[in-house]
Amino acid sequence: MGKLLLDDYKDYIFDMDGVILSSVRQHCLAWQMAFAVADITLTREMYYKYCDGVSRSQAIINVLDSLSKKVSDNLFSKIGEVKGHEYLKLIQKKPAHVYPDFIDYSSYLRSKGKRLYVCSSSKMALPLLMQNGLDKIFDFILDGNIISENRLGAKPLPDPYQFIIDHCRLVKHETVAFEDSVSGVRSIVAAALTPIWVNRSNLKMPILEKSVYMVQDFYSLDAFNA
Repeated sequence: MGKLLLDDYKDYIFDMDGVILSSVRQHCLAWQMAFAVADITLTREMYYKYCDGVSRSQAIINVLDSLSKKVSDNLFSKIGEVKGHEYLKLIQKKPAHVYPDFIDYSSYLRSKGKRLYVCSSSKMALPLLMQNGLDKIFDFILDGNIISENRLGAKPLPDPYQFIIDHCRLVKHETVAFEDSVSGVRSIVAAALTPIWVNRSNLKMPILEKSVYMVQDFYSLDAFNA
């Protein structure tokens, strides 16, 4: 695949966790504590396979389905509540790590007059961005609350990206999006946007469409290699 010149785009959409910042450790620990309520031991491998990059409800469904386990509606809700409560405590104790390459790349884009957006499944996206002083650099932030309020389908469905496109009146061929998870990349593809997989950990990715570009970080992009 030839070199992708991202300067040609006008609008840039970023997933949050794993792309802008990292709170994977906090998420994984919170999920482990949450599923313990249902006597389920969640391994790190299960977290990446079933919880990473999807909504809270979908993560619970994925884990339960993988174990052929059913729980009551009350317990289902309890798992979600515990996850949110424990994650909040963990993130307050140890704030998320903001990736320096994102800071540099977003500064570069803003200097060029580009528009930036967030497409996150997390209901904590806005507080996390505010905690790190990043909320003001984005033109629009879609989070898990907006997804729930508008009854949108979660990633890997195109709904979250399509909502941003419609709400902000973006032109698809002028828009590029960045994700670090399989479900996120598939959501971009389903929304017919240019997908960039930010593979910081050099993970093996299932076979995806040939239109998916992969970079290890933002320093790999043309903006830093002119």
